This record gives sequence, C-alpha cells and structure tokens, in this order.
Amino acid sequence: MLRRYCVYQGKGQAPARAENLTLCSHGVKLALDCNRVWVDGEEIDLTETEYKILRLLMQSPQRIFPVQVIYEDVWQEPYFYTSNGTVMVHIRNLRMKIEKKTRRTPPVCRPCGGKGTALCPGRRRIMRKKLGLSGKLVLMILFSALASAVFLVGMQVVLNKALWLYFDQPETQQKAVEKQVQELQNYIDRRGLSSRDIDKLDDWSVRNGSTMFIIYDRSRMLYSSYPLVAPVYEGRENVMEAVPAEHWLPMYSLTFSDKKTTAMFYYNGVDAYYGKGCEILLLVSFALFPLFFFLSSRKIIRYILLLSGEIQAMEGGDLDHPITIQGGR
Repeated sequence: MLRRYCVYQGKGQAPARAENLTLCSHGVKLALDCNRVWVDGEEIDLTETEYKILRLLMQSPQRIFPVQVIYEDVWQEPYFYTSNGTVMVHIRNLRMKIEKKTRRTPPVCRPCGGKGTALCPGRRRIMRKKLGLSGKLVLMILFSALASAVFLVGMQVVLNKALWLYFDQPETQQKAVEKQVQELQNYIDRRGLSSRDIDKLDDWSVRNGSTMFIIYDRSRMLYSSYPLVAPVYEGRENVMEAVPAEHWLPMYSLTFSDKKTTAMFYYNGVDAYYGKGCEILLLVSFALFPLFFFLSSRKIIRYILLLSGEIQAMEGGDLDHPITIQGGR
C-alpha cells in the first residue's frame, strides 16, 4: 500500500524528498515507503514484525523502549506480561540478522539493563573470519592431543636416561644379574631339568629376552641363549661381538638334576624396564588428555554456559538479566 501510495500520488502534491523517506543510524538504512532495510549498503530480509520494531527504534534512536511500549506499538494489542518472550525473540532475531551483515560491534539493538531496548552506536571493526564454536573445540582437542604426545615423548627420554644411570652402577647390575640367576635356577628346579633337557630352557630365554647367558660343563659349552635373542643385536656375528667380555659378570653356578654347571650372564636392565615404563607412560598420557582439554577449553565451557543462560532469559522475557553475548563470537 505504501508503494502504491508513493507511485499514484495526486498531481497537485509535491513529491516527498528522498531523504525524508529513509532513516539512517549506525550503518543501518531503513526505507519508510517500503519494507526494505540495508546494513552497510547490503540489503537484508526482515519480517514485517522485525521491520516495525526496527523502524520504531530508529525513529527515536536516543530513547529506551520498554517491552510494553514495543509490544503495544507493533502488535497493536494490550500488553500482558506473557508477551515479554514474544518481543524478546523477535528482537533477538533482528539482532542476529543485523550483526550477520554489519561491520560494527556491539550489536545495533541492545537491551538496557531491564529498562528496555534501544539502538546503540557501534565502532568499526576489521572483518576477520573467526572460528566457530565447533572449530574452537577441534583446535582444543588437537592441542590436548599434542600436549599429551609431547609429555609422552619427554618422559620417555627422561626414563631412558634414568635407567642408564641406574644400571650403570656395578652394584645395581650385579644384584639384577643375581636375581636373574635365581629365577633361572627356580625354573630348572620346578621342571626337574637335567643337562640332557637343556634345550627346554628356550622358553625361559624367550620370556626373559633382556638376559643373555651361556652355560658350560667345565670348558664345553652346553647352551647359549644368544640365537634366541640375536634379532635384538642385528648385524652381530656372535655373542662376544654383541656384548664385549667386560660386560659379562663372573661365573655363576646352575644345578641340574644330574650335574652342576657354570654360567656367564649379561643382563640389559634398560631394555627390561624401558618397555614396561613406556606402557605406564602411555596410560598416563591418555589419562592426561581430558585434563589438558579441560584446562584449554575453560573459556569455551564458560561461554556455552553463559550463552545457554542468556537464551533462556531472553525466551522467558527476563529483562533484568543482562545480555552480554555478542554475535560472531
């Protein structure tokens, strides 16, 4: 009707000036002769109700409009308290549409601490593409995974250095070898092995790959565990090349059911404990992942909780609840 009125005005009337048919405020231009709105020169689509609310606010940009005034002016109906939610939902939609196009912040339609709604001036900002909430959560997950991986690698280096320092002490190495000798002797006793059954030691040798030993009957070698653990020392032709003689501890006695023998032992405690230590560190790093994620995403979690509370307040028409969330965050 307004467009037809503008086109078919009476001949005797002077046409209205173009500047009197538009309202401009804070980068928003509103045409009074038709339901059209431009934000920073780009037209946006508004519903009739949103257009009427924006027109009311722009006609008196310095005024704070209570919800009752907005409702009675736009809807042309008596105000009831239950109408708060209806007004606030339309204002929220209007804000979202304007903020999607505008290069200004804070929002053009701003609640004023329980008194009502008004237009507020905005300052120009550089438009930068920001990550959404899901993008930020993905970044936090990647950061937490990276932090856990760095922790794991760092602790593996520390573990390796600590084990080498510990087993490099002669007393520590000797006690560790004596423990292996006792375990092997217990294995022989439980199974009642004789020197003729010596090949049955293969099972113990494989399960204790960090221990190498050679069993002698006087000067004749009865058994060597080196072929079973040789892949660990790839490229070495024989056991003495893999482990120099100075690393072997003195002869120990092993008793079989039919005779006593002597044995030389070499125990690699670093390899024995490093694998177990890495398994524990891997479990710890997995346990630290949610902790790193929580610490890095505290602001996002607070933002989600705040956003949820303010949406509930707007839908419930609570004008005393301050609105602090801005679009585009």
